[in-house]
Amino acid sequence: MAYRISYQDEEHAQLRNDVLLVRFDFNHDFFLYLAYPFLFLHEYTAHVYATDYLNECFNDGWMLHAADAFLVRKAWTITDLNSEQVTVFGEHLYPNLALIPRRGCRFARGFDAWLGSADAFMQITYELAAFRPEPGETVYWPNQFINALEGEFETSRPLLRRKIQESANVRDLMASLSPV
Repeated sequence: MAYRISYQDEEHAQLRNDVLLVRFDFNHDFFLYLAYPFLFLHEYTAHVYATDYLNECFNDGWMLHAADAFLVRKAWTITDLNSEQVTVFGEHLYPNLALIPRRGCRFARGFDAWLGSADAFMQITYELAAFRPEPGETVYWPNQFINALEGEFETSRPLLRRKIQESANVRDLMASLSPV
């Protein structure tokens, strides 16, 4: 069942399970209104699909880039969003991010571009989003992983590429990264 966002005034509103009602008001600018599809995608992927353990760098940084990258790469083939809706995050929302989410998003952007493979970036993202702490791991493991990955990225990219290629999953990769 496809969901759609629509406006209905209260007099004509009908209760339906396939409609998300979004009330337009003038306390927000038009770009925020255009960003609703992106924002719903981000909220679902970063805070529902991925358990939100308050890993701000991951949930509200890395996952912002992941949602943006997904829309930019796939929107033209799977949705009927217009170009302004697809690009609104990068053009209008990114510049206003708070410090920690911006750092996580900026690193994810650079790392994704460096990998040169959307599939590789998304695979790492899926594994991080599916994270559940195992014995000896804290709920902050996704942020710890991103910090260690960023440290290695900044100091030795050729070595990092080799470690990524030799790792079966993100936990294996984390075990091979230099401690932060």
